[in-house]
Amino acid sequence: MQEDSLHLVTAKLKEFSTVIIGFHKADGAWKKHNFSDKELVWIDSIAKGRKAILTVLPSRIR
Repeated sequence: MQEDSLHLVTAKLKEFSTVIIGFHKADGAWKKHNFSDKELVWIDSIAKGRKAILTVLPSRIR
């Protein structure tokens, strides 16, 4: 699911007790992949009140 609004995302996920959050960075496998403040807020908001599984993957190897 790709949404621009955190409110829309949390509304769509309301009925689920477990969610998988896929975090993909497209800036290379060897760079730092720290979360931005906005990304941390989104992850925290999505995970509140449910089980959340976070997968962190760098971009595909070309």
